[in-house]
Amino acid sequence: MSDKTIAERLQEEENTLTRAERQLSHVILKNYPVSGLGTITTLAEAAEVSTPTVARLVQKLGYNGFPDFQASLRRELD
Repeated sequence: MSDKTIAERLQEEENTLTRAERQLSHVILKNYPVSGLGTITTLAEAAEVSTPTVARLVQKLGYNGFPDFQASLRRELD
């Protein structure tokens, strides 16, 4: 995995994201990194997108799934 933070990767990928993914990205970045540490459903609801949209975005960032994404956020906090 990259040495870049998730926030940096979201900002770099912004132009490649769909409208719903950008909406989700903005919610994640607004209260980063805490926003990504809740459940996938809570994050989807906060961003007003579907849970599959959350799953697609984290996969697009190179993670195997939402738990892998959250583990990376936790490592950033350490």
